[in-house]
Amino acid sequence: MDKKDAIITFLLIGVIASGIGNIVIILNLPKSLPSEGGSTLIVGTLYHPYTLEPVLSWDSTSNEVLSQVIETLFTHDLMDVNLPRINLLAESYYWKNKTCLQIKLREGIHFHDSTLFNASAAKWNLDRLLYLTNCTGNNTGAVAYTQVLWMFPEEETPIMQSISTFGTYNITITLNAPYGPFLNTLSYINAGMISPTAHKEEEKGFIDLQTGGPIGTGPFKYEYYKPNKEIVFSRWEGYWRNLANFQSLKFLIYEKNLDLETAMLTHQIDYSIIVSTSSLPSYESDSSITIKRFTDDTGKPNLIYQYLGINNERYNVTWREAFSYVINYSYIIDVLLQGNAI
Repeated sequence: MDKKDAIITFLLIGVIASGIGNIVIILNLPKSLPSEGGSTLIVGTLYHPYTLEPVLSWDSTSNEVLSQVIETLFTHDLMDVNLPRINLLAESYYWKNKTCLQIKLREGIHFHDSTLFNASAAKWNLDRLLYLTNCTGNNTGAVAYTQVLWMFPEEETPIMQSISTFGTYNITITLNAPYGPFLNTLSYINAGMISPTAHKEEEKGFIDLQTGGPIGTGPFKYEYYKPNKEIVFSRWEGYWRNLANFQSLKFLIYEKNLDLETAMLTHQIDYSIIVSTSSLPSYESDSSITIKRFTDDTGKPNLIYQYLGINNERYNVTWREAFSYVINYSYIIDVLLQGNAI
């Protein structure tokens, strides 16, 4: 089985194992947020991060951890339910032509180790991304399985051809061919910026999950990870935007859903990432717990889209037709997802 087959299989397993179709947020937060910090936001989850290396990050838990610490050039506005793309570390951009993207970076931003974020730091990160995904063709070591995100669909040609710097805060990215989703791809955590100074030894290698941690420009600094127990962050007091509302952040990892539910009901955690529909009645009976349902509160379709990847050249027409008949959609929606899907 090659790497892409493995990824497809992993995604299929994820779809089959998924629980709830609508976004449900469970909160134990106080009525008002602290004005000067001094408190810790405790988040409950059932899963540990697979990696602390942004170029390797693929699973949601790793992405959630890394996004506290590192930032990308572009991102999506999570305060807007339409999720428009916005500039983050990039101040502005301009397409000189269909394959030449010029980016003006924000000034005055520092990594957590005080290294200045500038054009050379951005180029170092993007060159590192190209090397670790072997888009350069000269990586003789381990190759990131996220390579598929940074290659054209024929899986032979890298999307990015080169990165150049102009002055202190300007970079130019040249593509091998026009690619419409490129800015959105740059918004993914793989293209997150880490300190070239702190990660000099990892320029051609991955950040180790057990012994290392990312040094980024984000609102929180990574402190440590205790496998299967907790991930701890502290507020970055030099953050370039508004400081985080909480002085520290902690992800507590629970082995079983029942343990996570008990922690929520006994107010040991403030927020639960993982929610089982079977737990909702218990939460609803507790007046101190707030439940937010995305679709009910916004009137918009949910943000979770689950699919079985059968409409592709790997399966012929006969196979695809057979798959479409054997899938019991009503069972998936009404039983597996307990009605929380359309």
